[in-house]
Amino acid sequence: MTRRALLVTLGQIMARAGDLLIAVLLVRLLRPGEWATVALVLSVYGAAIGVGGLGLPESMLFFLGRLPRGEHRRFLVQTFLLLSATGALAAALILGLGPVLGKTPFELSRLLPWLALAVLFEVPTLGAPLLLLAEERVAGSAAWNAGSALLRFLCVTLPILLGQGVPGAVIGLVGYAAVRLLGFVTLVLLLTPRGPLRPSWSAIREQAAYTAPLGLSILAASLNTSLGKWIVAGWSSAELGAFAIGATQVPIVPILATSTGAVLMTRMVHCFHHGLIDQARRYWEAAVARMILVVAGIAIGCVVAAPELLRVLFGGKYPEAVLPFQLTTLILLHRIADHGGTLRAAGDVRSIWRGSWLGLLSTAALGIPATLLAGMVGMAGAMLAAALLTWLYLLSRIARALGSTLAQVVPWGLYARVLLLAASAALLAQWAAAQAPEQTVLRLGLKALIFTALYAGGIRGLGVLRALPAVPPDHVGFRASG
Repeated sequence: MTRRALLVTLGQIMARAGDLLIAVLLVRLLRPGEWATVALVLSVYGAAIGVGGLGLPESMLFFLGRLPRGEHRRFLVQTFLLLSATGALAAALILGLGPVLGKTPFELSRLLPWLALAVLFEVPTLGAPLLLLAEERVAGSAAWNAGSALLRFLCVTLPILLGQGVPGAVIGLVGYAAVRLLGFVTLVLLLTPRGPLRPSWSAIREQAAYTAPLGLSILAASLNTSLGKWIVAGWSSAELGAFAIGATQVPIVPILATSTGAVLMTRMVHCFHHGLIDQARRYWEAAVARMILVVAGIAIGCVVAAPELLRVLFGGKYPEAVLPFQLTTLILLHRIADHGGTLRAAGDVRSIWRGSWLGLLSTAALGIPATLLAGMVGMAGAMLAAALLTWLYLLSRIARALGSTLAQVVPWGLYARVLLLAASAALLAQWAAAQAPEQTVLRLGLKALIFTALYAGGIRGLGVLRALPAVPPDHVGFRASG
């Protein structure tokens, strides 16, 4: 399980790292106005991909795990057609943004048709890594994510390096999406046996019924990811370039949570399906306790290292992004589990979309006045508050599914001890680095070394590892069915 989770995590880390590298390079290459335009383009693109998916790719593991192998190709064709339809809807929404964006200081109207075409090509391929996971090709799934990230990085940055500017980068996205489309079709033909291809209406209705609540969740989550940038673009447009950097979250933490959840998904589904609630709770407790150690260390470490880290990555541009980055990094502290995956396994998809819409509406309700009062710093604080509200709601629903309570579903005492340890290590690292010469790389290295040594040493010295709940062995029924 650990090896598979690490492989999935590695692939997703490389995918997110590709997006981060795009930002790092373009901030250095482009003028502030051009970078702000690219940041807005990428936020619209990312939201459209999420809207186009509508939860259909995430449903693939559930259905492929239940269908006979001979039915896999028909199910994939069915999913491909549904994603093509939702992708066309997302592309149409992008084209409809023309009149709205034409009133902003960002010149996007002439780029929207190319952006819509890229979305139309990419959305039907979103299930590729999950198809590979369903076929037990974990390394292949990681390779797909990593290869896609490299291709996207090249297709976006090379046109700018060749002097084609922002339009060239958007056209490069179209080329990237077209290559993905060809790769996905080839993958389906290679991995699935021949069989009937015509989808049945009953199968479509079943998939739609399962996916609809999840799709509402994905829709809200996708919009929420970009909503902060859109609010800043509308009410504090001069700060958009800096906020696009400040709102960047360290990708490894959410990836670790979702990767662990993906690996546990079939086991959790088995437990809930067969009424093995105690077994499901033991899986949850073991995963959450271990993720707490990782999440607290990475999040607090990035907060203390933020001034030097952003200076190294972005060449000293946008120093005002440090505080928003620190605030949004604190959002990572709730990423101690794949909350949505756990609720999907329990069959409580309604709570997922309710939580996602709670987050979206909270971000909007808190973000607009906060941005008017305090600019991008206010927006970052609003995002943190909205994430906390959503987290508490999702935890209450998970506690209900596991036969637990909000006070018991997370080892709050362990979490408090670990956070106190991380905060103490961060303060000592900050003090020690302040004594060093004012050299960015030197101070960053000192902070990283001292914080890591103190945090890891404290974890071991305080016996935290011995207090972690054991990972339960798989249920014999799961092994037999697998």
